Amino acid sequence: MPPESQRAFDPTAYLTEHRGRKYLEVKWRLLWLRTEQPDAVIETEEVASGEDWVKFRSRVTLPDGGSATGHAYQTQQDMPTGWYEKGETKSLGRALVCLGYGTQFATEFDDDTGNIQNPVDDPIEFPRPRPVRASTPTRPEAPAPTRSRSGATWNDFWLAVREHKVSNPGFEESSVVGKDPSKRMTAEEAMRRFREATHV
Repeated sequence: MPPESQRAFDPTAYLTEHRGRKYLEVKWRLLWLRTEQPDAVIETEEVASGEDWVKFRSRVTLPDGGSATGHAYQTQQDMPTGWYEKGETKSLGRALVCLGYGTQFATEFDDDTGNIQNPVDDPIEFPRPRPVRASTPTRPEAPAPTRSRSGATWNDFWLAVREHKVSNPGFEESSVVGKDPSKRMTAEEAMRRFREATHV
């Protein structure tokens, strides 16, 4: 029998369908890793959290020195049950994809993902930015009475925070809005404070 590290793993036996796409769940990516690299080291840690959100970082290191790190942000609003654990799973899934375990089945690397929602443990959930036309005048901000705290305005705020963190990874949104902004302010106020703090 060949050594554990030389055993072949067939990911196609574990694929599922998600909105017409082939998808490999994180648990099967992890099995793939352990089948081929049983001595790989996995480290996960909570890097920040609030009452109803958490950020995780996972690092996977192979015996030959190769390594990858994955980050994930998860809210209770997005997944009411098991949201904390899912944050850790998402960060691990991203690290595994970067090492090649399930990369071909990770839809976030495609150029044609459109508006298809990814599974909860699939990496990178950021929507594509909309093109901005130089000739289009800036619309003044107006109150949106039909929007609630959990509506699109809060989505706009979190999207702006995520985009800002791409070039400013040390930025902590809690320094602007506290640990649970939805209980103390409107989304419009959160966005205003964010813009003042970041000069966006």
